[in-house]
Amino acid sequence: MNDLAHKEARLNNLVGNLLRIGVLTSVIVVFIGIIIGVFRGDLVINIPEATPTENTFITYYKDLMLGETHAIIETGVLLMLFTPIMRIVFAAIAFYKEKDKLYTFLSLVVLAVIILSFSLGKG
Repeated sequence: MNDLAHKEARLNNLVGNLLRIGVLTSVIVVFIGIIIGVFRGDLVINIPEATPTENTFITYYKDLMLGETHAIIETGVLLMLFTPIMRIVFAAIAFYKEKDKLYTFLSLVVLAVIILSFSLGKG
């Protein structure tokens, strides 16, 4: 196996592990949230609606620190959402290390579009 094929195989293996770990972690967090909800008897999740003056991230963070069932489950869902984003970050770093300017640039553009869409998204 030549050096390029070896690097490519190693990169694919690392990316696969990253995705597996991300999915497994998010599933575990959601499962923990469900278990906590079952034992507390509050598995019926009523996600509080934010008022226009309320920062939803602060509300989420406060609820998470209080161990609210919905906040724990939301954390698992957020981990699931961020897993492919981390894959893009990982790919950009790998392309940069390989001195592949085109794919580094493209990865960063995709990452910028995702960050911009999260930042400008409503509600």
